[in-house]
Amino acid sequence: MALQPDILVTRPDWPDVLLVVELRTDRVDSENPDAELKVYMARMQCPAGMLVTPDWTRFYRHSYLDRIPEAIELAGECGTRELFGPALGKGPLQEELLYFVVQQWLGNLRAGEVEYWPESVRNAIWANILPSVLKGEVRAGGPWRIKTGS
Repeated sequence: MALQPDILVTRPDWPDVLLVVELRTDRVDSENPDAELKVYMARMQCPAGMLVTPDWTRFYRHSYLDRIPEAIELAGECGTRELFGPALGKGPLQEELLYFVVQQWLGNLRAGEVEYWPESVRNAIWANILPSVLKGEVRAGGPWRIKTGS
């Protein structure tokens, strides 16, 4: 099934996708959890991506060595609660809250409200995510909906 992005950062004057964000609160395929995201990034020639689950957040960059999913590289990974902090609360993460928190975090990056970033992802955010957010506009990837496992 093709990825339906949850959040996109696009150029304000051109339809280029600068950052794609996929949120996953359903079961994540442990062998290849980022396959759809990598296909999307390769197809759209998107320079940066994020895959956010309740447990971990991964950052990706497009190496532009080829137009295939294998050209997408993992740039960093950290715990989701470590990155987004108290905004996530203490209970199980609901997709609506995760969506809101990630979108707010991206908006704060755009506004210059840079907070603490875990060491393991600091370079990935600085080199890949921040430039995309500063060049573009944060928007929903389509009519936002709660995804189900079916």
